[in-house]
Amino acid sequence: MTNRMDDRDDPTYVPALGHAWLTTVYDPVVRVTTREVTFKKVLLGLARLEVNLVRGLGDRLPFPDRSFDRVVSSLFFHHLDLEAKGRISAEIFRVLSPGGELHVADWGVPTNPLMRALFLPIQVLDGFANTGDNVRGLLPRVFEASGFENVGTQGNLSTAFGTLSYIAGHKPV
Repeated sequence: MTNRMDDRDDPTYVPALGHAWLTTVYDPVVRVTTREVTFKKVLLGLARLEVNLVRGLGDRLPFPDRSFDRVVSSLFFHHLDLEAKGRISAEIFRVLSPGGELHVADWGVPTNPLMRALFLPIQVLDGFANTGDNVRGLLPRVFEASGFENVGTQGNLSTAFGTLSYIAGHKPV
């Protein structure tokens, strides 16, 4: 299922790497530098689901309350400031059924000094404030503040641009 809404018409839309002119190269660069096939296979394996992609804005998901058993997010939250991370986490919580699961793959706490150094170009392009939340390990706390339980990192993957973390949480029954 897809939603044909063009998000670029919304004033809150953030283009790839913060610059519209980089949008055309974003997917090919991500594919090579993040080990995309590997990290998405792991993410989907952790979520144990088939995927239906729906395009929309994270803080206005076009679904009624308790619509899904699982929500999956890939390389999204690091683009947002802390307040937006919280709003979107709360919106995800709203559309999840009791007992539902959130599975996220995004930049996380660097696993070593090399991974920290490799992440600097991402921070320059996406902004130190937004990406700093991820580097400091704040993403699990954001999910907990929205009501998720048993939030934790399920693993990490080293990439050409730093550490990708797999984070999961559950909506209480």
